[in-house]
Amino acid sequence: MASLQQVAADIPLLVASANTSSERRITPAWSIAHLKTRLEPITGIPASAQKLSLRIGSQDPVELEAADEQSTQLANFPLQAYAEIYVSCLPYPYASASTLLSPFRFRSQASLSAEWKHATCAVRLNPRPTSMPHPGLLPPLVRPT
Repeated sequence: MASLQQVAADIPLLVASANTSSERRITPAWSIAHLKTRLEPITGIPASAQKLSLRIGSQDPVELEAADEQSTQLANFPLQAYAEIYVSCLPYPYASASTLLSPFRFRSQASLSAEWKHATCAVRLNPRPTSMPHPGLLPPLVRPT
């Protein structure tokens, strides 16, 4: 007879962010990375930009973080039924002072974009054009039979 492995039962937790809150069942065997992936469609925050904190009652929040999020299981943290996992968004990693465009550089980038759009005819479709194109330039009308 094969030995039975004890599997940790799912724990109901409250998941909250600035935009949403809901109750979710969390498996303690999940890794932090897997939890973040599961929370991305719920919160709308990309997994790479999530900061998780666990709040149990009136205690101070515990940060759900580890050096290796792929292998660190949630069972390593003090999970309790109906505790709250708060998901916040880290600052955008590329928004440092060295990567922000100066107003002059922004205008030059915008003019390059406008030139590219003009050269490739990448324009928005105007649903109410001010003038109709020449009939010879329109594709033939195909009617379903």
